[in-house]
Amino acid sequence: MTKSKEDEAGVAATLHDTYEKVSDKVATAYASARGKASEAAGTTASGIESNPLVALLGGLAIGAVAGALVPRSAKEGELLAPLGGRIADAARAAFAAARDAGNDALGEAGLAPDNLREQAGKAIEQLLKAAGSAGTAAFSAARDASTK
Repeated sequence: MTKSKEDEAGVAATLHDTYEKVSDKVATAYASARGKASEAAGTTASGIESNPLVALLGGLAIGAVAGALVPRSAKEGELLAPLGGRIADAARAAFAAARDAGNDALGEAGLAPDNLREQAGKAIEQLLKAAGSAGTAAFSAARDASTK
């Protein structure tokens, strides 16, 4: 074998070894991140199971924020402008009726609004903590895999 053929074979072997090492690290990082994400999902699910009302309220809040962030097109404004006042009045009336009915039902069940606020705050805190833990775990797994 000539010197250049030997060099090519050495480079090919080195590239193959490097590819194998990187492939193993990626697979390890993926498995670790997947496991930690699964743990975070379990924590989140248990938080939702213990506070389903808070999960519902959180989902509604996220939906409202997402809806507020989507820009309205000029055509939508043109078509909906005549109906805007009537829709707003109907929405206010529906909200007031739902609020009153909800307060009445909570009062009949013996649930004070202050207790519900506290429970909602705890649930949101748990959800944020679970999301933070999942992000930290994924970052750590990726960092650990890249240093191996």
